[in-house]
Amino acid sequence: MINFFLSKLGNLHILKSITIRSLLAFFISFVICFLLIPIVMKKVERRKLGQQVREDGPQAHLQKKGNATMGGIAIVISIMLVSLFFARWNPQVIICNVVLFLMAVTGFMDDMLKIYRKSSDGLSGRMKIICQLVTALLAIFLIDRFMPGFSYVNIPVIVLTIKSKYLFYLLLILTCTASSNAVNLTDGLDGLAAGVLVMVALGYLAITYITGNMIYSQHLNSLFIAGNGELTILTSSLIGALIGFLWYNAYPAKIFMGDVGSLSLGAMTGMIAVFTKTEFLLLIMGGIFVLEALSVIIQVFSYKTRKKRVFKMAPIHHHFELSGLHETKVVIRFWIISLFMSLAGVLIFAIRVLFK
Repeated sequence: MINFFLSKLGNLHILKSITIRSLLAFFISFVICFLLIPIVMKKVERRKLGQQVREDGPQAHLQKKGNATMGGIAIVISIMLVSLFFARWNPQVIICNVVLFLMAVTGFMDDMLKIYRKSSDGLSGRMKIICQLVTALLAIFLIDRFMPGFSYVNIPVIVLTIKSKYLFYLLLILTCTASSNAVNLTDGLDGLAAGVLVMVALGYLAITYITGNMIYSQHLNSLFIAGNGELTILTSSLIGALIGFLWYNAYPAKIFMGDVGSLSLGAMTGMIAVFTKTEFLLLIMGGIFVLEALSVIIQVFSYKTRKKRVFKMAPIHHHFELSGLHETKVVIRFWIISLFMSLAGVLIFAIRVLFK
């Protein structure tokens, strides 16, 4: 789209800059999401499509029942419109948007089932996994079709490349699926998932820029992947949309992103990690998401094997809530931890310069 726009404006030089386009993507995505959220809220409230809350959850959350949900629709629309306008349509950008859209559809069905059943149970776990697997397999097909030679695995820090298609396929499926589910589990407190995603995306803003820039990638002894610079525009639009959403989602939240947002944004973040060859670093940069997912796994395993709970409630953010911390304190502390972990991931990514 930007190529067509440039041709009409006589190839305007300033819009060739990834930095300028990233800044424009950030601001415009913020504005679009900021303006769309009230519209989504009105539509949702008019149709009484309110949030469903776990009855066994913290008592303070019961007052959130009926609040507007599916704010993720505005986030997804903002990201897709802005990234597809300001970014050049290369395979990375298109595949990320395809994954974002398909998982948004899955999340939308999940949200609608919850509302229809008036329960916190939507799509079955098996059905969610099937949808995530189909989406990941489609991403694999598109990568093989349009990005020949990309199917390899890169190990962070050390300069080691494993040329194995099947290992790459497995890693992509695990990254996309696990990231989608982990963000979904984290979306339980006002502003938590959106804020943590902003921190992770800030780290990937730097990594996409470096891997897409031949000069910087050579200077830092990192991989140069042609076309990855356009992912910087996608990441900028993600940050802008999330901040626009946080305006309404901050405590006390007027709207929640719902599964339409958490499942899709998690999957897209996983795909950004795949395209920057930082699947393993995502475990550090998205450490809060990993912690949330692990807390659920540990809780379920412990209860099934010992009939005992490790945490007062899982995911772990509810454990801290039930331990006496106000949800805003839990959220802010998780944001701070996530920021440091995201920066740590960028530093680990850049440390390869020592191996020159």
